[in-house]
Amino acid sequence: MGDQRRVQFADFRLTRLPVGRAEGHVWLSFVATGDAVWFDRDPHARWLLARYVTLAWSDGEPTRIDSSTSSGNDVESCISATVRDLGHPALHLTYHQNGLEIDHEVAIVPI
Repeated sequence: MGDQRRVQFADFRLTRLPVGRAEGHVWLSFVATGDAVWFDRDPHARWLLARYVTLAWSDGEPTRIDSSTSSGNDVESCISATVRDLGHPALHLTYHQNGLEIDHEVAIVPI
């Protein structure tokens, strides 16, 4: 299996699946369970995801989600997002809620 990270928020859990690189983008996928099922009802999932996850490259340069898609049901939501690939070996993800950092990780971006 690959590298994953599970983060517990106040009212939902977000699991980051292994990071991928293809076609000039870095691909991120998340599974949200709990009250996060609203991700699948909003066509702007990237803006909702950005409320909880901040991204920066390994050199500290911030990045933003370029595109996203989501789907789900009453139990879970699946969110896929892309950022432009700048060739960095890792992405720093900071998870936050209500202005407080609740977790931080360095996700290796495969070659």
